[in-house]
Amino acid sequence: MACIFAQGLTLEPFLPPALSTATWIATFISPLPPVSVIGLEPLADYLCDPPVTRVPRGRPKKERMRRDEMRASRGRGLVVADMGAEADAVPAIMSHQCSTCGDAGHNARTCKRPHT
Repeated sequence: MACIFAQGLTLEPFLPPALSTATWIATFISPLPPVSVIGLEPLADYLCDPPVTRVPRGRPKKERMRRDEMRASRGRGLVVADMGAEADAVPAIMSHQCSTCGDAGHNARTCKRPHT
């Protein structure tokens, strides 16, 4: 279009006849007949759900912790001892494992070994 206008020409010779103003006017010159909706019934198996809404603005709400999780003390959990038929849940301290050296009891931030 920029080249056509730069040469001082108009767009009509370059457009297909379906996009002309005359074709557009001829299409809508006769009125559309009204559609009767009397006697129409909804389909029995068609669900008319509300439209899908967009994600609300702002920071998403944080997922709340359950009461059981809030009451449990930090760093403690239930470890099942492997004793055959006498397997019971025994409370034990769960320790952290370092991602640098793999030892338990500290994390990579406090690890003494150099990070590679």
